[in-house]
Amino acid sequence: MAVDPTSIAFIIGAIVGAFISGVIVGCIPLILGFVKKLPLYGVIGFMACIIGSLILGLFLSIPICILFVALIFAKSKSVKVGAFDIQDIENYQEAESNQESESSQETDDQEYS
Repeated sequence: MAVDPTSIAFIIGAIVGAFISGVIVGCIPLILGFVKKLPLYGVIGFMACIIGSLILGLFLSIPICILFVALIFAKSKSVKVGAFDIQDIENYQEAESNQESESSQETDDQEYS
């Protein structure tokens, strides 16, 4: 028994299949966007993968996924070095220098009073 590509069941199956494959591929930039603290890029990448999958299937949704993964990595400011984030180290150093400057100002104020 041959499948008729013009039947409504075939068309609905193709649309649902394309939607599901777009959701699966789109989860990659979505999860990565939330992990890297760029949820907007993740959500846009997720939606773009679904739309691309409905248009051309995996031929379009996979390149869109790769594009958004590269974009998220390029825009993220934290880089893992061992167990520490570079951004965490920079924030710690900045907080330390602020505390030192505040303590030196307090000692200067105490000397003049």
